[in-house]
Amino acid sequence: MARIGLYLDTRSTNKQNLSPLKVTIRNKGEVAYISLGINIPKNCWKNGKVVYGKGSETLSQPPRAINLRISNLFLKFENAFNEIAGIKTNMPARKLRDKVLDAVRGDEGTDSAITLRQLFEKLANDERLSESSRRLYHGTYKKIETLVPKAASLRPEDINSTLVEKFYKALTHEGLKGSTIGTYLQKFNAVYNYAVKKNLCTRQEDSPFSNRNFTKSQVPAHRNIPIEEFRQLWNMKMEKSPGSRASSLFKKRLAMDVFKLMFCLCGINAADLYRLTDKDIVNGRIETYRQKTNTRISVKLEPEALVLIKKLRRGNRLIGKVGNHTNYRAFHAWHNNWLEHIRPGLTGYYARHTWATLAFDLDIPDHVIAMGLSHAYQSGNMNAVYINNDYRKLDKANRRILDYVLGKAEP
Repeated sequence: MARIGLYLDTRSTNKQNLSPLKVTIRNKGEVAYISLGINIPKNCWKNGKVVYGKGSETLSQPPRAINLRISNLFLKFENAFNEIAGIKTNMPARKLRDKVLDAVRGDEGTDSAITLRQLFEKLANDERLSESSRRLYHGTYKKIETLVPKAASLRPEDINSTLVEKFYKALTHEGLKGSTIGTYLQKFNAVYNYAVKKNLCTRQEDSPFSNRNFTKSQVPAHRNIPIEEFRQLWNMKMEKSPGSRASSLFKKRLAMDVFKLMFCLCGINAADLYRLTDKDIVNGRIETYRQKTNTRISVKLEPEALVLIKKLRRGNRLIGKVGNHTNYRAFHAWHNNWLEHIRPGLTGYYARHTWATLAFDLDIPDHVIAMGLSHAYQSGNMNAVYINNDYRKLDKANRRILDYVLGKAEP
């Protein structure tokens, strides 16, 4: 016989020692849960009622008000349950729960029975998202599917602090960087917020993501090269290694030329460099927008950059000689692979980090460095909202940095 009741899930206690109150639907040895979005201290739950007790100071309202709220919510679920289940039903508990949710929310035949996988796909298919954001939604669900048992059967209602904590610990156990873990959890959190907004699950008093500061990524390690080492790298004469192919030497030289061009263009990102064509050259400058943030990129083409473009150009693509990779990520991997052959651990990011570090060493103002990196400086300084960027200052700064690297000027 199918039954409905209330259950304080002390397995999912949060950092304030509050546990979520859930409706339970039981049938044929199976149980399904519906979160009411109400959290209660264990010692304040007696005989199906909220009472004063140890930890009652953390209650969001007095017990009487919370009990009235619980009663009203439970009555809705109980009435729907009685209409659907009757005295006897062979319906599995999870399916019965979905039917009850449909009835309570008035959304018969809509998305209430959507799985977590389908919800991730729904967000990932939003045409307004960038390709990288779509890829992150797909990647996050794949991680959940890999690391969380029975992920295929999860629904939005199943997102709770226990599930999030389990996912977090599994990511940590894999040895992933804090920034990578933070990105996965940001997307998971976005899916939860969307589910709440669309009434696909009940908003919980404490977000399942509140137990940890999941949304902040760790600051990445600095990847700059000291000036003397950087000068040696810049002036390195690459020769054919014994037993290696001539094509390997060509690819290493090609990779190094790309690295130098990145530096000459103020540490431009691989994604933005890869897609540059002749149309992006306007009045002797690179004029385009960052793929990631849509922030303006405006860099004067110094003589050193023009020499490198002449060596790398093919057709209308400024670095066409690197070949036709399927996308910039494939190009990025190819580039870093060959840089590794030149100097262990070297990647394209070092061009960007070193440019910024040398600019700082030369006392170039922060807002000029931000222009060079195509960062939105005003996000950290409200005064900059009222100031137009003067890219002539960036031109002078970049020329000064290049002269410093080439030994033509000292700090």
